[in-house]
Formats: sequence, structure tokens, C-alpha cells
Amino acid sequence: MAGDAHESTTTHTRRISMNSTTGAIDASGAPDTAEAADAIRASASAPPPAARTGLILLIVVAALVVAGSVFYGLWLSFAAGVDKSGHFGFEASYAAPMIGDEVDAPVLPGTGSEALIDYSTVTVSAPLEQLREPQLLLALATAIPFLIVIVGGLGVIALAWRLLGSKPFSGAARGVLAALGVLAILNSALVPWLEARSSARAIEILALPTDGTMVPSNQHGWVVAPHFGFLQDAYWPYLTLGVLLMLVAILWRKAARLQQETEGLV
Repeated sequence: MAGDAHESTTTHTRRISMNSTTGAIDASGAPDTAEAADAIRASASAPPPAARTGLILLIVVAALVVAGSVFYGLWLSFAAGVDKSGHFGFEASYAAPMIGDEVDAPVLPGTGSEALIDYSTVTVSAPLEQLREPQLLLALATAIPFLIVIVGGLGVIALAWRLLGSKPFSGAARGVLAALGVLAILNSALVPWLEARSSARAIEILALPTDGTMVPSNQHGWVVAPHFGFLQDAYWPYLTLGVLLMLVAILWRKAARLQQETEGLV
């Protein structure tokens, strides 16, 4: 009987001591598992004050970059290829049947366009009203790189915000990575294609001569319409980066699933 009483007293003392020390066990000895786990996770994974300050500063800088990219992206896209006089200009290769002072500019039949020859390149400009479609193609080519900066800035904001909450592997961050991958792949091929197509379409609209049969013999040269070749003209670094980002987005999804599975294992 004395031994049982001593054991009961010792157990009761141990319970009271644990309760006063951790606060995780109540007077009846039942552990408050959810609150204890949350407290441990919060204290273990919360970034230090210096890191929190750096993350907040990073969010502010990224927001400014996004705002600036939106403004300059719209401005430069609407003004792509357009000079102060309201003319749209483009460049094309120039072929001349003769060498010397007798070589003249390409024939520009009644379009109000102007041409300036610089060695093997000719710069042509015409009123924007005639070349709305080529200007739109060039505007799209100008806007895509800014989209990459904008989406990347939003991704930095989302990831830094998640790091403040100590849960970086979120669906939003994965979506941003996937979007960046798609935009990088588009930038690798679509941008040079749009640029080439813009000049080629302008040549078609202005009816510029594109071979020697369209000009008087030995009197004028002709322009060579740009042609897009994937192997030669694609931006391979952007393509490689885009594929890499897509793979990271797939791995990010698996990392997010592991994060959810291990949240309760504390």
C-alpha cells in the first residue's frame, strides 16, 4: 500500500511538473497535440527578423519592377517601329545587280515610303496607316519579353510571401514557374518569327520588288524578305531555360505534396 501511494504521488508530481514547464499537458495528463505541434512548427520554421526584413524589401522591389515593366512594356509595344513623324520603319536585306554609284534604292511604287541603303541592308519607312498589321506583329514581339519580367516579378512576390509564412512550396509558385517556362519557350521561337513576319508582311503590303525580275534590268536593286528558320533563328538559351523551368515546376508539385504530408510529423 505504501509503495502504491508513493508511485501515485510521484506520477502526480511528474504530471504537474510537465504541465508547468511545457504547457502541453493539462491537469488530467492529456496532451494538447494540435496546439503543441503548431507552436513547435512556428518557432522552428519562422524566419529570423533579418530574413523577414530582407523578404519584405524583396517584395517591395519586385512590385516596383512589375509596375515599371507594365508601364514601359505598354509604351514600347505601342511605339514599336514608329518614329516621331508617325512612320513605321523596318529593315531588310538588299540585293544590288551592280556595284558602284549607279546602284539605286529599291523601286517604291507610289506608297509614300522612303528607303535608305546601308551596305547590304535597306531601311524602309512608310506611313503607319499603311502598315498597321506589321506594326501589330512587332508590338507583340516587343511585349513578350516584358511579360517574362512581369510574371517573374509576380513569382518573386509569391515565393517571398510564402517564405514569410515558412511554406514556400505552394501551388501559386508552381504556377508561376510553369508560366515562366511557357513564356521563355515562346520567346525563343515566337519573338524572332514575329519580327521576321512583320518585315515580310510590310514588304508585301508596299509591293516592294523581291527579285531581279521585278525591276528594270541593271537599274535597281531589290529587297530580300526575312525568313525565319528555327534552327538558325531561335533563341536557344531561352528555349533551354523554358524547358528547365517546366521541369522545376513538375518537381515543385512533388515537393509541395511532401510538404503537406510532413506538416503533421513534428
